[in-house]
Amino acid sequence: MEAPIFSKSIVRVDEQGRILETVLDDFALFVDNPTSMLDISDPANYTKMIKFLFQVSQGKPVVFLDINLLRGNSPETFFLTGIQAADGNLVLITQGMLPLDTLEEGLLRINNEQANFLRQTLKEVVGQQKELQSRYLEALNEISRLNNELVNLQRELAKKNQQLIEANHSLEELALHDPLTGLFSRRPLQTIITRELAKSRRFGIPLTLALIDLNDLKQVNDTLGHDAGDQLLVAFARLVQQFTRRDVDYAFRMGGDEFLLLFVGADERGADTILQRLQREFRNISEIASLSYGIVPVVYDPAVEQVLDKLLKEADRRMYAFKRAFKQGKKEKNNNRE
Repeated sequence: MEAPIFSKSIVRVDEQGRILETVLDDFALFVDNPTSMLDISDPANYTKMIKFLFQVSQGKPVVFLDINLLRGNSPETFFLTGIQAADGNLVLITQGMLPLDTLEEGLLRINNEQANFLRQTLKEVVGQQKELQSRYLEALNEISRLNNELVNLQRELAKKNQQLIEANHSLEELALHDPLTGLFSRRPLQTIITRELAKSRRFGIPLTLALIDLNDLKQVNDTLGHDAGDQLLVAFARLVQQFTRRDVDYAFRMGGDEFLLLFVGADERGADTILQRLQREFRNISEIASLSYGIVPVVYDPAVEQVLDKLLKEADRRMYAFKRAFKQGKKEKNNNRE
């Protein structure tokens, strides 16, 4: 059976790529340049050719795909097969990957011994390609498995991050709010006072601070128990929330039986009116305890570095003056009854 005909160029070259013999030149690659190896279309393909020749020189058959060579002035892609022969390296040049039997039949026309060698080489290449394909599929499966693990880890990490954010938020809430009453703790007072004072100066909004003390809370604890005292503190906090505007005014538990209210948009008279009403309502929830308070306007003073400390001292002074007057009035009332 006659071997099928296919286009090819065959040359013998030395290790430097110089042509020793042009056996066949169907592609007319060596017409204009018969003494050098091949015309390379660009530096990248020149590097490929050097690599190909080096591998051939190591004594192993080499199959090389996708190398661009110049035919005339036009680059074209060729398929190279090379082996090391006694009288030089034999290079077979074809276009595309031809069927194995077609390559074998064509090579028989050159040299039976070399053809047998190339036949075995090409079979090994095909076997290597199958092995590489198998390894490639194994690698893809491993990458897919690792990717799934990564996705699961990322999902778990996102869940942990969300839990951490929620935990941090809860800690912040605990730090900023009194756990018993739910009012602000003392911690954010400086920040809030500074911010509201700046707004007050800018927009001319009155700002008033009131320091409140629950009189005789100790007597409630001693008489009715500490649970009753805590319940009274919670009840007072709910009462405070009724008499302050949400997202406008601020209510703080300073510690123990001491509270602080910050009225935004109310002057001393307005704050006193609110506290008198709060005092009356508080009498309805406790027969023992009562309220004392001191009210001071919040005014920026550039000569005073610690504005909050000054305000608290003045509010405390006025609160205790209120407390003394209240106790004195209560004592006189009891004397009149006798």
